[in-house]
Amino acid sequence: MQNKKFYVPALVSLLLFILLTLLVKANYTHSPIPGFDPAIQNFGFQMQGNAFLLGISELIATLLGPKGGLVLSVLIFLVLFFAFRKRAEAIWFAGIIIVGVGFNTGLKVLIGRVRPDIHRIPAYAHEPGMSFASGHSLFATLIFGCLFLMLAQHLKSRAAQWLAGIIALLFIGLAMFSRILLGVHYPSDTVAGFLLGLFLICLSYPALKNYQKNRLL
Repeated sequence: MQNKKFYVPALVSLLLFILLTLLVKANYTHSPIPGFDPAIQNFGFQMQGNAFLLGISELIATLLGPKGGLVLSVLIFLVLFFAFRKRAEAIWFAGIIIVGVGFNTGLKVLIGRVRPDIHRIPAYAHEPGMSFASGHSLFATLIFGCLFLMLAQHLKSRAAQWLAGIIALLFIGLAMFSRILLGVHYPSDTVAGFLLGLFLICLSYPALKNYQKNRLL
């Protein structure tokens, strides 16, 4: 019964992800989704003049990119495994990152959605790779989602858990918006990355909880 609160959002996020993926593959591999993508893209374009947001977006692009993401993931794994001796959590974290990034790499090739060609920041004019789904958004969802769940286990107050969850969502949302602001992703790409990450977390977390519970018996 306890796992139901994870399996339900896992199922919902999976269904939404599949529907969005099929929609993009069938109709929008070279264009935005009307009524959704353009409005948010235009807002992102208006924010490109904000030096602070632009700087944050470029920092996120580096930290959650292929090289930065690898370093960050390894660092988190090592801290969990050796410093905190949370070996089950460390293995869960590493596994979900590997599965998520590996799956999304293949998905990008399969869907073949071309990146937006408008409102692109000059420094990212030649951003390589396909657009769907956003790897940075997926990576942010996995990292902050996993860290939140691991931290929430040690927070006694419901208010503290909610606060930690809100902060995690804000970081994820900022990462998603940063990709739109830089002009390298459609908003629907970032939503797909979030949904995929949410599915993987909600599907796998109950297994970690069950292992922890059995280990204490």
